Amino acid sequence: MTRPRLLLLALALLSFPALAPLGALPAQAQRFSIDDVLSPGYPVQLVSARAADRIAWIEYEEGKRNVYTAVAPDFVPERLTRFEDDDGRDLSSLRISDDGSTLVFLRGHTPNRQGWIANPASDPRGAERAAWAVSTAGGEPWRVAEAWNVALSPDGHWIAWESDGDIYRAPLNPGVATGDPERPLFSVFGSQSDPGRLHPQAGAALRRAGGAGGRHRGQSGRRQRHRRHLARRDDQGPLRRRVRLLHLGR
Repeated sequence: MTRPRLLLLALALLSFPALAPLGALPAQAQRFSIDDVLSPGYPVQLVSARAADRIAWIEYEEGKRNVYTAVAPDFVPERLTRFEDDDGRDLSSLRISDDGSTLVFLRGHTPNRQGWIANPASDPRGAERAAWAVSTAGGEPWRVAEAWNVALSPDGHWIAWESDGDIYRAPLNPGVATGDPERPLFSVFGSQSDPGRLHPQAGAALRRAGGAGGRHRGQSGRRQRHRRHLARRDDQGPLRRRVRLLHLGR
């Protein structure tokens, strides 16, 4: 059994403490209700920090989706989000910074072929799929920007995502919603796809890209060159993936 599966099994056992003594009870005493079956949490999408002894995961519990974290050596689960409604809104694409201080995830269902996002609760305001962030030190999660996929910079200060064939970026300012950016991060021929994961130097490059020199071709003003690092997954068959570093500047 692989290590990720062992960790998920351990999390499942932590979520089912009431089931541990059932094996010692007689068969006639093992009674349970439908609520007992449906209420235990189900952990998915386990991630770990590269430079810290911290893990995080998404848990389904009584129809509610929330983000949890735990640190070594005891790995006691700590709930970071408070999404209390069983509204069917999905959580996915969990990402963690290298130091384990910041988590990013997508809230909302994957769009269908027509671009429609499921609205299970029939919310009159409609449904969206957006990037959210939360600090592992505590505090309320906050919406960053509308995004259908997301990559987190290793330092936890920026995110990048693809929209309509272009790559966009936004800073992670705790508690501050960024809103939809006015222009892509860069302009190149062709269509860009899921940014995958960001290069270790992407945080500084994305920060510089937000300065006065980060203009598009054709705009007035002095042109300054910026070196931007994005990592993009290049599939080489179902069992192997390479990460190709793109150096994009102008």
